Order: sequence, then C-alpha cells, then structure tokens
Amino acid sequence: MDGVKEAIDLAGALGDAVDYLIGYLVAKYQDRLEQYDETITVDPQIERAREAVERAIHAGSEPSPATRGRATGSEMDERPRGGA
Repeated sequence: MDGVKEAIDLAGALGDAVDYLIGYLVAKYQDRLEQYDETITVDPQIERAREAVERAIHAGSEPSPATRGRATGSEMDERPRGGA
C-alpha cells in the first residue's frame, strides 16, 4: 500500500509541475494566443444514442437489444453543443 500512496503522490506532483509549466507558457505568450468561438453540431442519431445510454445508466440497466440504435424524436433536432 505504501507503493500505491507513493505513486499517487508522485503523479500529483507531476500534475502540479505540468500545470505550472503550462500556466507559465500561456502567461508568457498570452498576447500571441487567439481564441475562437465555435459551434459543434452533433448528428441527431449520436445525440439520441447518448441520451438513451444516460437514461439506461440512471435507470440502472443497459438499453435492451430491441431498442438499441432505434431513432426516436425529431430528425431535425440539431442543437449547438460545447462550453464557454
């Protein structure tokens, strides 16, 4: 167990070092960075499949083979996805 704790501590220290390095580089060259706002459109079938999986997870089961992959809802349901 001591080896596992040591590995976790080392991974945390490595993560801190990488965070510091990235922060330093971003701050140093911030005037050269460009950021663009973009919208990603997700295919409606993929969105419905994701929603079905989430419903199944929350219900505590997997989608049944009979309903897996079936299209439900509007075929034109395309919403922008993404964060700020």
